[in-house]
Amino acid sequence: MRWFSRYSTIDLTIKTLTSPDTKLLFDVIGALDALDLAYGFDVSLFNHIENKNLLEHIQRVGVEFYNKAAFEARQQRKNSRLDYAEVSTQSEAQLEASLVQRLTGLGYERVKITDADQSRANLKKTAGDS
Repeated sequence: MRWFSRYSTIDLTIKTLTSPDTKLLFDVIGALDALDLAYGFDVSLFNHIENKNLLEHIQRVGVEFYNKAAFEARQQRKNSRLDYAEVSTQSEAQLEASLVQRLTGLGYERVKITDADQSRANLKKTAGDS
């Protein structure tokens, strides 16, 4: 038998890698109640559900709307983009110094070239090495 009410409810089941205690359940219920929405929420802990049919139903048609690992990966990508944006606003001198540091760290030798003759000599030397 299915129960109907004039108020809409949203079924929310919390599934964690470890078995959560009921404090998490009550914290979520309290936070949802504080939103003062027109919807009601039926909140449960996946690891506490004993009804096999309900568990199968959740596995089959349940929709995951939050995943901690996926959220953290998105945040890491976002932070990486911000880091790149900060790097892209460096001065030319800062970019050059960073490039020289990276290349010397990879084993390349830094040379000082002051005129065209030194440039040609260095080109011949490096081209002859390969």
